Amino acid sequence: GAEEPRALVESQYTLDQPADYRFVAKFLLPIILDNVFNKALPQVFSPNLIVMLQDEAYTFQEVRQKKALDGTLQAAVLLPLGAGILGAGASALGALVSAIAERIPAA
Repeated sequence: GAEEPRALVESQYTLDQPADYRFVAKFLLPIILDNVFNKALPQVFSPNLIVMLQDEAYTFQEVRQKKALDGTLQAAVLLPLGAGILGAGASALGALVSAIAERIPAA
C-alpha cells in the first residue's frame, strides 16, 4: 500500500529540515535523546531514527511507530523531571529574594 512510501517520505522530510532551530528540535535533539534513552533502557527504547532506517528488519511504518512511541515515553520521563527542576529553581529564587529582603533596613 501507500503507507510504506508515505512513512519513508515523512521520515526523510524530518531529516532534511533547514539547519536552524528546527534542525536542533527535529533532528539533533531526538538523536541525542534516542541514544541516551536507548543506552539506559535498551529493552524499552529503540535506537535512533538513522540506525533504525538502516536496519532491514523494520519497515518504514514500524520505524515511525516506534519513534513516535519513544518520543511519547521520553516526554513522559522528561516533562516531570523538568517541572521538578523548575519548581526547585523557583523555590531557591524565592528563598534568595526573602533573604535579601530581610537584610534591607526598614525606612
